[in-house]
Amino acid sequence: MISVQRPLVPTTSAEFFLEAAGKSRPLEKRTRLESVANAVKDAIDEYDLLARQQRLGEITPVTSDFEGVAKADFGSLYDSSLANRAATGRPYYDAIRLAPRGEICPFCGTRVVETVDHVLPKSHFPQFSIAFENLVGCCTDCNFAKLDSMRSEESELIFHPYYEDFSDRSWLAAEIIHEHPVRVVYKVIDTSTESARIHSHFKRLRLGRIFAIRAGSELSTMDQKFCEVLESGGSESLHDHLKSIADSAARQPLDPWKPALYIALAQDDWFCSGGFIETEEGDTA
Repeated sequence: MISVQRPLVPTTSAEFFLEAAGKSRPLEKRTRLESVANAVKDAIDEYDLLARQQRLGEITPVTSDFEGVAKADFGSLYDSSLANRAATGRPYYDAIRLAPRGEICPFCGTRVVETVDHVLPKSHFPQFSIAFENLVGCCTDCNFAKLDSMRSEESELIFHPYYEDFSDRSWLAAEIIHEHPVRVVYKVIDTSTESARIHSHFKRLRLGRIFAIRAGSELSTMDQKFCEVLESGGSESLHDHLKSIADSAARQPLDPWKPALYIALAQDDWFCSGGFIETEEGDTA
């Protein structure tokens, strides 16, 4: 869950909506969309206000139409005005997609950004289909996991990278399972008032599985180095080495699984004493 600085574009969401509506065809559709431009502007202003207060759950989903205009009329705006490579708004789409730091998905903090996600799904909130406040660059897996599902409780809303920052919070922990190869299990440890939302985000995007896979790959890559440190300096030296990596990883927001992994390893006496080493007979060294 990584915060993102919303990219600056030379127009507002409301202005861009009016521009896109004005290019819609046929004429009847254009007229309908232009007629709700002020209502869309008001909706976007409300979105921005509530998002700053972590209250997006108060926005009511659209069941059939928005201010008398059917969802279908909004539906094509995203493709025709933003996502299509020939769209006049394509530079805005690209700016949104490239905004996350290091092009790493802000929802999982691990995978590469490949697409743009609607924080509030456009199938339920068509008025925000092309609102920049509602569009965030993310990986395809997180985008697919979110899909168009609608959450009915505030505690189930996805983390919003433009309006929230959890970088200074310890919300994740790892548990080292004493097996060969070593297995890692991740869990949420946050106990704040936002704990339910963090748990929901973690479960909905299947972050536990993603982080465990990354941790397993990291351990297999670093196995030889750990053995060398243990052999040259003993368990205390390995402990210090693991803690140093944890401290370094904690200073950058990407890969949240990494500091949690190394903190757990450094605190695990079995691991630091060489329990992770497997002999040819399958026993620990």
